[in-house]
Amino acid sequence: MRYNSRNEFRNSEEWRNFRCQKAEEQNYLDFITGEPLKDNWNLHHCCLDHSKYFDISNPDNFVCLNKKTHNKIHSLFLDDWKNMDLDENTVKVLTKMEKLNQNNIEPLLFSCHIEYTFDHTNKLVTQTLTKKLNIPCDKWGMVYWNPKTPGADKTQPLDSYQWAVYMAKKNNYNKQNMFEAIELRHLCLYSSLKNLVRPEIKAKWNPNFYNSTKATLETELKNTTKLILKWKNQL
Repeated sequence: MRYNSRNEFRNSEEWRNFRCQKAEEQNYLDFITGEPLKDNWNLHHCCLDHSKYFDISNPDNFVCLNKKTHNKIHSLFLDDWKNMDLDENTVKVLTKMEKLNQNNIEPLLFSCHIEYTFDHTNKLVTQTLTKKLNIPCDKWGMVYWNPKTPGADKTQPLDSYQWAVYMAKKNNYNKQNMFEAIELRHLCLYSSLKNLVRPEIKAKWNPNFYNSTKATLETELKNTTKLILKWKNQL
């Protein structure tokens, strides 16, 4: 989902009225801490599925949280929270989130979200970068992460760690080049996974091949995310 779409919805009268109703329902208190809601409080979506972002038909799927609490909930949800000593209301929210998100990939995408050092929405930028780094790609500058893709380098490894080493040796990358290449790979994996699970796309795939491809994308997206976070500290 594009940021503009979310922003437009959050500025709608429908959403503002819904926020007011939820705040009133909670007596203008943070659901978890019990503290008064501050001016920058968030109405938290317990369901992270972007396709249901505009669905406010079930008010129980939303809770009012102050910004600090909201950030903490997102962080805990991606952590091993069941083995932590947490208060009752925090557990309630996390349990609700687990139930609502067990069948979608949004938590994974959320955990793998990266702010790239380049404008990934500008196709000319990605095209220029892939050409500079000598990485086979499509006409939009999306790198071919799978060596079996037509036009891909057939000798490139599928594993993200090995792929990074391979590309660095092949093209004599410096540290900055390496980081840019990993970012481009991440962008392609991230976009590929988002597109793959769209119902109209999924319907076209053989189930076994679909599940295998999805599993590979999920694994390599996590691995590439770790690489980016590691390399950020070395630049």
